[in-house]
Amino acid sequence: MDRDITAVFPSFNMPPTERGKERWRKVVNTAKRLFEERGYNEVSLAEIVRESGGSFATVYRWFGNKDDLFLCVVLDHISKVHEVIEKASFSGATAEEDVEALVEKLIANIPFGLVRHVFSETNLFKGCQAQALELVEKNTNVPIADLFARIRKAHGVEYAFSDEEMALVFVRFIRGLFLELTLDESQAPRRLEQGKRLIVSVLTSFIRSPQGARR
Repeated sequence: MDRDITAVFPSFNMPPTERGKERWRKVVNTAKRLFEERGYNEVSLAEIVRESGGSFATVYRWFGNKDDLFLCVVLDHISKVHEVIEKASFSGATAEEDVEALVEKLIANIPFGLVRHVFSETNLFKGCQAQALELVEKNTNVPIADLFARIRKAHGVEYAFSDEEMALVFVRFIRGLFLELTLDESQAPRRLEQGKRLIVSVLTSFIRSPQGARR
């Protein structure tokens, strides 16, 4: 079941009925597809309304305007990433294998195309930076730190840094990767693969045995 984005960002007015929630979800999913395919500036609210089968009055009541709908799409995907993190399981023979699996799983669920439009086309976060950063922290950094803790305990190893710092290394590296992919879209697939290999190499280099020796 979808997590209710309004529970973590209450300015979005998800309707209370099941039918209403289905219609709300269709609008958000339609908007996400169109924004990813063509970019924020090339998609009109009229197109979203037409393809989702909604009405302007309903969309304005739920989201306010196109800016807020785009913001809702981004934050909704953040909540989905949180679901992936919560359900993640690992079964590698070593901590290194599990860290590599963690990186692959998380990167596979990051909407690079959508976030590219956040960087390059909109100023949506100007009025709500604090709320947006708090949401990212709650739904990504903290649970990712928990995943590093689970891997550490399962394999009886230690890291050169705390679980929270390991999560920060990952998250801050991903922010840099976002910027690279935004600046040079033509090289995105190659840079993404390079980025995954590099972050796996960096994170696994921080794994230590309980005695402190490098594995």
